[in-house]
Amino acid sequence: MIRLLVLVAVASALAAPATAADLTIGQVLDVSQGLSQLDCAKDTIRDGTSEKEVCRPYRFSGGLVLLIARDLSRARATAQNYQDAHNKLVRSMAGPDGKVPEARAADFVAEDRAILASPSEVLLDHIRWVELRVGSGAGENPIPPSVVSLLEPILDLDH
Repeated sequence: MIRLLVLVAVASALAAPATAADLTIGQVLDVSQGLSQLDCAKDTIRDGTSEKEVCRPYRFSGGLVLLIARDLSRARATAQNYQDAHNKLVRSMAGPDGKVPEARAADFVAEDRAILASPSEVLLDHIRWVELRVGSGAGENPIPPSVVSLLEPILDLDH
């Protein structure tokens, strides 16, 4: 277990330095999921009798787009390292059928949660809340609360 945590932490530290708060591996995975959802807003166009789903790109500055891309790159390494550690944990506890037996399920969940709660040592850049321009008006981005909640660890609300 300790070796898995060290493996994930060391590999994550090599991803890239930045300026932000320390995050757990689980938080980095959540933030990565939120950042991945910042491509566009789903919308429906109605043309008389037909409807078509479209994806309207969010309106972000070039600087914010670059910041999002850099954070995604940094988080990607942590996600891969976690997946590797998770798979190694499964293999170490799996029975002959390749599945974790029910008798070891609680131990498996506890160790997996410990990995997710460990420091990632990856530092992600903060996003200034005002740069997201969240809202439903003209020139604003209709980013859902569920996505904002995933970004919360890297949101700078003071600006």
